[in-house]
Amino acid sequence: MNPPCLAGRSNVKQTRIPVMARTRFLFSFVLLLLTNPLQAQSPEAHKAIILAFNEAVNDRAFDRLSALVRADFVRHGPAPAGAQVRSRDAFIAYLQSNHVVFPDERVEMHRLVAEGEYVGFWATYHGTQREPMPTPMGVLPATGRPAEMPFSGLFRLEDGQIAELWVTWDNLGILSQLGHFPPGDKPADAEAADAEAARAELLAADRAWAAAAAAGDIERVTFFWADDAVNYFPGAPVAEGIGAIRALVQRNRSMPGFSLSWEPERVVVARSGEIGYTTGPFTLSRRNPEGALVTRRGHYVCLWERQADGSWKCVVESSVFGPDSEPSQN
Repeated sequence: MNPPCLAGRSNVKQTRIPVMARTRFLFSFVLLLLTNPLQAQSPEAHKAIILAFNEAVNDRAFDRLSALVRADFVRHGPAPAGAQVRSRDAFIAYLQSNHVVFPDERVEMHRLVAEGEYVGFWATYHGTQREPMPTPMGVLPATGRPAEMPFSGLFRLEDGQIAELWVTWDNLGILSQLGHFPPGDKPADAEAADAEAARAELLAADRAWAAAAAAGDIERVTFFWADDAVNYFPGAPVAEGIGAIRALVQRNRSMPGFSLSWEPERVVVARSGEIGYTTGPFTLSRRNPEGALVTRRGHYVCLWERQADGSWKCVVESSVFGPDSEPSQN
């Protein structure tokens, strides 16, 4: 029997079935097969399981995977960080992280070939990189470019569930489509666009941090600090580490009339896209023991580092009051 062609190349006239109806039918069919041990071992049953698996992943319906994938599932893949997973839960987490970077990603199956407990496949991956992508080469900035990548792989099934998966693809090909390879072959305008995108991301992070401070959201304020960050705040002991910084933030917030606001007016990101700094004016207010509101102004500088997930976090922050900012009562 020839392997089925799943990309619509067959000459047989087909009736179009609504997507939801087709998904429900396919999933129900797989569950029916799983209740019959003899049918569950047939090549056609194995192919149906793979198709149901692919639809569940494309639909982001990860709850369906509990019936299709073994809890001790293992995935083998090439270079990308986190490609080697050793459980169903780890695989779902891997898929979810991929969907953040490529929110429109989907896999189009073309051919399946089943023999014994194995099902081989030929497919095409489609996706657009919308967020920074962690790789062994470092975090690659979002380019907004689409990629279309043919790839192949092999499933192994055990007792009617997927136990193992091997996948292989052209890493350099997809990196080239996304604009990351060759690394030194980017046009000047592409490099400028990457630098401006990184600067915009850092500016947005600092402004979101300032908004959290204005709202008095201690947890959100703390979120923007790295675990090993250092804070030099005027008139306070040096705070080293996230625990000491959290305590400082809580202590400040407990002061009557306390408020802190700032606006980044200069944002610089290194060519690597991994570190940067922001600086600008800040305003600090609190009530003195007599109940009068005291306001002081100054400038801050914050050194930021891009994290493995692509987010920015402050690693060193220092503030100084201006020379003409002696305590004044409003």
